[in-house]
Amino acid sequence: MAEYTASRYVLVDPVALWCAANTGTTRWSDVKVPFLAHPTLGVLARARAYGMNYGAVSSQRNPEHQMQRCALSLCRSDRELSDEEIQEVHKLLQKIMVAVGPFAGLNEEHLKVLQMLGAGAQILDIATSLNLSEATVKRRIDAAKKLLGAKTATHAVAIAAMRNLIALEKQEGV
Repeated sequence: MAEYTASRYVLVDPVALWCAANTGTTRWSDVKVPFLAHPTLGVLARARAYGMNYGAVSSQRNPEHQMQRCALSLCRSDRELSDEEIQEVHKLLQKIMVAVGPFAGLNEEHLKVLQMLGAGAQILDIATSLNLSEATVKRRIDAAKKLLGAKTATHAVAIAAMRNLIALEKQEGV
């Protein structure tokens, strides 16, 4: 994973690009991205160096929120996945999407606090507006940060906005 991240392989990964452009489930070996045929862009060749020889990917949209897309890619070293295993990848992703929900595990309370933070409100303002204690607001922010993998409250707001979970209001003069 370190090499993948450091080398920014996601930008030229044919499986990731397939997921961005398609919905469905397929084997890695069936993914064709013609402009990535150049040998220096051999993301899958590098994957094989780590024993990731065969894989399948499923890419699905949330039926209630079409802008949200989820993908699951699995691999093995010894053989292509069977048609039955590929169907299991599809079913597993559906189960994950239902379990996590359209809001990445965030509930209405988390989203409201993030929305207000994004609009520039301070913790005391949020607490007063929502009739909560400051400690409760802080707990909601901490929970949202954890669910989103954010380091700071500002980072959580940015992630939520990028995922279209909240809408940031345009500030005058900015």
